[in-house]
Amino acid sequence: MNGYLAVIDRLRADGPLGLLIGGSSVTTAKIFPGDAPQTMASPYIRVESFDTEAYDTKSGIATTDTDIIKVFNCAPDDYTCSLMSTRVRNSLDGASGVFNGLTVEIFRYLRSDTYDMQVLNKSASMHQRIRVHEHDYEVRVRVNQ
Repeated sequence: MNGYLAVIDRLRADGPLGLLIGGSSVTTAKIFPGDAPQTMASPYIRVESFDTEAYDTKSGIATTDTDIIKVFNCAPDDYTCSLMSTRVRNSLDGASGVFNGLTVEIFRYLRSDTYDMQVLNKSASMHQRIRVHEHDYEVRVRVNQ
């Protein structure tokens, strides 16, 4: 149920991705849980938890949660968004380990979607068009260890 925290930790540790979106460390990378700040200029990444299912509950206490995590790559143009999307998938798909204190058995890529979105930039009081490449990942997190 906290798989999104592992995703954020993994992506923030990815130096080339951080450089692409305007930051290369945990404190400067533009990767946000939920909505990005309204004054944030793209490119940036949003991460949200969509669904959680406990695994193996019939034979006792669950040992693994399977989270469905959405990663939204947001950029002013399709080319930048595509670069971000590729970097995110390369960073996450098939990876495992300990991220943000959570033991992840695997990040598994499921699907993607692309679309345009209008956002209101309150600092400029105007709407901006951004391109979004949305990914879904299955994140298996060990619990009750």
